[in-house]
Amino acid sequence: MNIFCVKFCYSIAKNGFNTLVFNPNCFFNKFVKMNCNKNLFLVYKFCMIGKIVSINISKKLGTKKVSIKTAILKKNAGILTDAHFATKRPVSLLSWDDVKSWQKNYKHKIGLKYGVFAENLSLNGFSLKKIGLNTVFVINKKIKLKIIQIGKKCHSECEIKKIAGNCIMQKYGVFAKVLSGGKVSVGDKIIVVGT
Repeated sequence: MNIFCVKFCYSIAKNGFNTLVFNPNCFFNKFVKMNCNKNLFLVYKFCMIGKIVSINISKKLGTKKVSIKTAILKKNAGILTDAHFATKRPVSLLSWDDVKSWQKNYKHKIGLKYGVFAENLSLNGFSLKKIGLNTVFVINKKIKLKIIQIGKKCHSECEIKKIAGNCIMQKYGVFAKVLSGGKVSVGDKIIVVGT
């Protein structure tokens, strides 16, 4: 039994996340029931925990994103100083585990780096392929993001689509709104806590 997982799951329960928690560091062989503050919480054996590997912003819509080390996420808005702040798709996320898998299907030599797909938060540690609408991500135990859209139609000037004929954001990029804000930094843990 992984002690970190037990402590983390207790923390989730104590803070009121009535949801399923999935942790790859946890080796439970069955559901564990936790009764905390008169609420019943189920903790499953596989937790989805990843890491923010890049934060990317652009000052104007349609321009290339640049990487920064820290950013502020504002509730019901997005990332301060990013062009998509307060738009209908304020925060975009992309898993680079998925990017590596996607790239294997193309012979084209595409120079890929964080932010090239115009994602705000680049992460690794888990795939977003099976993430559903309304899924909640937690960053730093404080910031909460809720998925409001999966995939998007690439604009006509999308360089990746021009080269490869396809772009990963069309299917596996996800978009979120900020339920609670705060400071996010490269290296921060990002956790899927369900819907």
